[in-house]
Amino acid sequence: MPQILKEIKSLLNHAQNATAHGQANVSFLIKALLRHLKKNIASSAMNYSNQLTTAVFQKLWIAALRQLPHSYSPYSNFPVTASLLMEDGSLFTGINIENASYSMTLCAEASAIANAISQKHQKITHVLVHAPKLDFCPPCGACRQRINEFSTPNTLIILTNQQGNYKTLTMPELLPCSFNLEAHPSSDQSIG
Repeated sequence: MPQILKEIKSLLNHAQNATAHGQANVSFLIKALLRHLKKNIASSAMNYSNQLTTAVFQKLWIAALRQLPHSYSPYSNFPVTASLLMEDGSLFTGINIENASYSMTLCAEASAIANAISQKHQKITHVLVHAPKLDFCPPCGACRQRINEFSTPNTLIILTNQQGNYKTLTMPELLPCSFNLEAHPSSDQSIG
């Protein structure tokens, strides 16, 4: 039985026992139950929306593969593509754009994020990263921080290989102890 159903059953049993013995105000117990349900349904909806379904993976994977030929990587010959799914269902892609002055290179993830933000989309639910020359290529450190800026702890990061297999990570797994001026609820991680 899912945890939320166990909690509801427990609250209902408590309410029934208390009212049977005249120990509780029914109105108070119902309001408490409704607050509990509202909080948990919102939380469950957030977790459900960030699940990786086959349809979501395929949408992100196809979008990323379509952009891969546009990668500008003449110096490293290491093309990378990324696709983002936003909270409202919008999809954005990006590719790496190298520069002879390597520090001026734009990563695929940064390119996709810039594309999304420039169109007023700021909540990322899924990020797919694909580099055909490195299986399950993770974002660099700077891109991890960029992704974190527009993500929640439930955002899924999807790392792929050439065959279309993937591994998923949540934001705290990708960037534990992230720098954030507004701490996420899950960032209460101690160091030491």
